[in-house]
Amino acid sequence: MKKYAYIIFIAIIAIVIQQSLISSINIFGAKFDIVYVLIICFSLLRNELESVVFALICGIIRDSFFPFVFGINCIIYIITAFLLAKLQKRIYRDSLIIPVFFTFVFTILKTILYYSYFYIASIKFDFKVHVSQLIFLESVYNSIVSIFLYRITKNICLKDVMQEEWKF
Repeated sequence: MKKYAYIIFIAIIAIVIQQSLISSINIFGAKFDIVYVLIICFSLLRNELESVVFALICGIIRDSFFPFVFGINCIIYIITAFLLAKLQKRIYRDSLIIPVFFTFVFTILKTILYYSYFYIASIKFDFKVHVSQLIFLESVYNSIVSIFLYRITKNICLKDVMQEEWKF
């Protein structure tokens, strides 16, 4: 139970930092998303249940800040966490290239899912500008941030509270 309380605490801290500090940083029109990068890093290090619970908590809290599109962050975060938790059993996780690569790829996937949702919901946006400039920049920014967050997440996952209980 302590583990899940710790997961909720980490999710809340990440979202507070994202919404208060990081959201105002804009580099060439793109912003990086530490909550999404943290979900990716967490999913590469933990099992499916913990990854999906972490993504669900982050998604619900994050969606509460966007009144007109409630649920889209939660769905995208859960899809990402589940896919990466399934993949993490088959990959070597100690290399820093792995979180950088998966962050780049899944940020592109996230953006495609967002734009698909906007298209289905008939929300107007300039697709050409976003695809040609922002998808690549956001993916690069998130990949750079993942180098630092992966190390932090790995240290968090090594804490006694986060260790798996051995069962006979």
